[in-house]
Amino acid sequence: MDLKQSLKDARDAIDKKDYKKALEICTDSLDYHNNFNIHLFMGLSLFNLNRYPESEKSYQNALSLTPASPFPLRGLMDVYTKSGENDKLLKIVEQLIPLTTDESKKRDLQVKGVGTIESGGRGEADGRNKDEGKVNSNSESGKATCHRCAETYRSTKTRGDCH
Repeated sequence: MDLKQSLKDARDAIDKKDYKKALEICTDSLDYHNNFNIHLFMGLSLFNLNRYPESEKSYQNALSLTPASPFPLRGLMDVYTKSGENDKLLKIVEQLIPLTTDESKKRDLQVKGVGTIESGGRGEADGRNKDEGKVNSNSESGKATCHRCAETYRSTKTRGDCH
C-alpha cells in the first residue's frame, strides 16, 4: 500500500467531511505504516465521529512518534475539552504553551488554562467575560505571566498579580 496515496486519500475524505471513509483508509494504512500523519488523521476522524477515547489514543500514538509536535497536543486539547477531562486538558495546555511561538496564540492558551482552573473546565463557555483573565502585555519582563497566575490560583484560590 502506497503511503503517500493513502495520506492524500485520507486528507481528501477529511476535507469532504467523510470521516468514516478517512478512518477506514487510515486503519488499512496502519497495517503497513506506523506513520505520524496517519495517526493524526485517525485522531481527527475519530474525534469528528464522537469517538473520544479512540481519538485520544490515536493522538497519543502520533505524539509518541513526534513528541515535539504541537499538532497531536491540539487534537488532545479538543478531545479533553469535549469530554470534560479537565485535569488532562490543563496538562495539555501547559505542554502546548512552550511549543507555541505566536504570542497571541500563547496568551489564548494561557487564558484557556486559567479559565480551566477557575471554572472547573468550562472555560469561556460558562458565560464569563471573554477578556477576563487576559495576560497583561505591559509586564516588566514583556512575557506573559498567566502560567504563574495559574499556579498561584491553584495553591491560593486568588488571582495572581498579572491581572
